[in-house]
Amino acid sequence: MAETKEAVAQPRKEGKASSKKKESYLIYDLFTWFFEIVFSIFFRTIRVRGSWRIPRKGPVILVGAPHANQFVDPVLLGIEVSKLSGRRPSFLIAESSYKHPVIGPLARCMKAIPVGRAQDAFKAATGEVYADGKDPMRLLGEGTKFTEEAANGKNISLQGSNDIAVIKEVVSDTELVLAKKFKTEECQELMKNGFAPREFKIGEKVDNTKMFHSVFQHLANGDSLGIFPEGGSHDRPEMLPLKPGVAIMALGAADLYPGTDVAIVPVGMNYFHPHKFRSRAVLEIGEPLYITPELLQEYQSSPEGKRSSVTKLMSKIVGALQLVTTNCPDFETLMVVQAGQRLYKRHRHIPLSLTIEFTRRLVQGFLGFRDKDPRMKQLYNDVKTYNEQLTTMGISDHQVPLAVRTKWQVFTRLVHNVLKLIVFSAASLPGTILGAPILIATKLYSNRQARIALAGSSVKIAAHDVIATWKILISLLMVPSVFGIYSLFDCWFIFRKTNWIPYSTWNFAVVYTCCFWGLMLLGYATIIIGEAGLDIARSIKPLYLALSPYYKDTLEEIRETRADLTEQITEVVNELGPQMFPDIADRLEKDDDENHDATLDPRIDVRGLGQTITLKGDYNLAEVPIFSAEHAPTTVKRRVKRKQS
Repeated sequence: MAETKEAVAQPRKEGKASSKKKESYLIYDLFTWFFEIVFSIFFRTIRVRGSWRIPRKGPVILVGAPHANQFVDPVLLGIEVSKLSGRRPSFLIAESSYKHPVIGPLARCMKAIPVGRAQDAFKAATGEVYADGKDPMRLLGEGTKFTEEAANGKNISLQGSNDIAVIKEVVSDTELVLAKKFKTEECQELMKNGFAPREFKIGEKVDNTKMFHSVFQHLANGDSLGIFPEGGSHDRPEMLPLKPGVAIMALGAADLYPGTDVAIVPVGMNYFHPHKFRSRAVLEIGEPLYITPELLQEYQSSPEGKRSSVTKLMSKIVGALQLVTTNCPDFETLMVVQAGQRLYKRHRHIPLSLTIEFTRRLVQGFLGFRDKDPRMKQLYNDVKTYNEQLTTMGISDHQVPLAVRTKWQVFTRLVHNVLKLIVFSAASLPGTILGAPILIATKLYSNRQARIALAGSSVKIAAHDVIATWKILISLLMVPSVFGIYSLFDCWFIFRKTNWIPYSTWNFAVVYTCCFWGLMLLGYATIIIGEAGLDIARSIKPLYLALSPYYKDTLEEIRETRADLTEQITEVVNELGPQMFPDIADRLEKDDDENHDATLDPRIDVRGLGQTITLKGDYNLAEVPIFSAEHAPTTVKRRVKRKQS
């Protein structure tokens, strides 16, 4: 290292540096205040659970997962943490996003720290590559220029794959040898069996040494840091394999700056339909993890000790995140479990802040007893069939009770709701017409960006993770622009077509300001009224169907099915729940969390981090023998600490 541990550990100088920090905090606070207003409009409800667990002083790393949205996640976490704990976390952001003309300036307002990613350093190469199946470590080319574009130590990626391999030797313009096999089974099979010529990319080796040392300094100063260790955002029902950078940061800071006691705080970023306007969000904050003296000593002992200590810390982080997130093996299972959650007969209302934990426990219970209790498989199929019936009828589960009352009750409710819908529609019509260009533009552009993101990703399902970002960003651009144009038209009409107010610069400024903010208030009122009207509109169809003789038997069958499933699910949950969670009865009575160990199923990925960091002796992150998606343990260890009486 260019500077010694003693040199870099010197306290910061006050004066200009301190004033700059205050200035940056002012910008940070203005930024979070502005987006708190924006997010209060975009989200219908935002709840934070466990904010007291964030240390008010000292270095903190906030570890968020799952990473459902590249822009919304860090901004929302920064807003809530700043508001509830007084901390102002900086965030790690991909260097490509940091340089983006729109996202970049916003990231700098959040004091973001850019991170180079291997996939961002790739460029399309000349020609095409193929494998003949004779040597799984050798790539051949057609029209390629390996001697000019490739080199020893550079990375190579095949078209249609996010996998990366390191080049060991460039033999000629049409032949090169890999240093190691590709990580994914798909690419390994291609190399083993051979594949037809396809396009490829060559990328420089990414060196994030500077970034790591900036983070170490940041933590040594007692500041807070936010990180999403999955890397990129996604819309999958489970967490992606985690990158080990967060463990390197915590251990490296504690090693380089003695006395730096880093708190690693897991944060579950839980959303209900995150890509939709007026959705809900729950941030669940878990118990902080700390580096033990034994773990730090192991890290400092040798390169092998670094690897093993990183492994252990990452396993703890994964376990802690699983306590604050819901992870399902697939989307279909998540839909069934969520339906089961709605059908379970509760003796009391479960608040939104506890809904995530309730869903998480149902998932764990289902997966734990799926192969042990035959009732679980039958319930799974029955609930899945019930969901399909609701989809066929075009109604939701909460609408079923509306369709099973007496004919007179149904008719009265239908007329009442139709009249309310007419009133609400009339009240929201002006704002809806004025806001139509904004709604259309945001929908079209966000869907376009989603298609682009989906084409370039191998982990996204429908690219819903990027839709909310572009809806918010495009709205921020279009709302003031469109309403500003409307306000200019209003001024033109008032001063040119009427004699209401004499024209002057002052009068123009006053009228323009009043028109602009009047339209903004109209837009917000339209959102609130339209939201209430949409809830009413959803009740019309089941009420109408209930009056139709044609659907009477079908609705009655659905009602009976729902009642039967409610009884079965309640019975099974009440019987099996305490076997897996002895504290379940107590947990449903209060909005708090016990400190129990994680259900360990670590999936930690080091792909894309094959670089040498000069900390205290060199070691290669790609050689850290920790669990990846291909080597996750099949056994599950579970230990629950009973509440002390």
